[in-house]
Amino acid sequence: MIKPKKKSRKLLNNQIVALCAIIVMVMTATACFSDKTSESIQSPTPSASSTATDPIMDSQEPSETSEIGIVTENTDSPEESTNTTPSATPTPTPPIETNEVTQPQTSPSNSNTAEPQETTVVLSEDEIALKLKIDTKFENEISSLRNECKAKSDGLIQDMVEELTSNEEATLVTLQAKFLGKLITAESGCDSSFKALVTDATDEYEEAGIPVSELPAWESQYSKQKSAVRASAISKLAAALK
Repeated sequence: MIKPKKKSRKLLNNQIVALCAIIVMVMTATACFSDKTSESIQSPTPSASSTATDPIMDSQEPSETSEIGIVTENTDSPEESTNTTPSATPTPTPPIETNEVTQPQTSPSNSNTAEPQETTVVLSEDEIALKLKIDTKFENEISSLRNECKAKSDGLIQDMVEELTSNEEATLVTLQAKFLGKLITAESGCDSSFKALVTDATDEYEEAGIPVSELPAWESQYSKQKSAVRASAISKLAAALK
């Protein structure tokens, strides 16, 4: 006796849901129909109002036309008097516009041609010889510094890899606590020594009378090498963590 009662409740619930859906559909349909009927009922009202107001509008229209007629008569007379006098004056204006157009075209061409002339530098044979001596001197010093810094970084990275492989409890946090200070000191020392070499090279350029703009691109090369060393260190540490 319990099973048929449960089935009847489910059927009742389904029927209630269906009835609710039907009620909603009916309500929406009636709402749309009521909107249409209200529009149809409201539509004849403006016609009656317009018919009621027609005589009033008819009485106001001649007054407005009369005022407009007065205004047009007053405006026509000064326009005719003013149009006769300036007819001869506007003739000399077109040549002024042509001169204004030609002037800005010539000015930027001169400015653009003057800029590359200032950047070009011509060195004498003596200056070229001095430049080669200075460049070779500092390039050798920079290359030796590069090798020293690379050796320091490689040694620190090897120590970190050994720490990861040998110690099971080693993590990135422990590595930072143990090796981060050493890495920072090594990098800052290399940067300061490199800057000192560049300043010495600029001083020798100025003493020789050579423009500083002719220095080699040592700074850009140094930054590229630093980024390459960092990338290799990260790859080695990632391989050790695996």
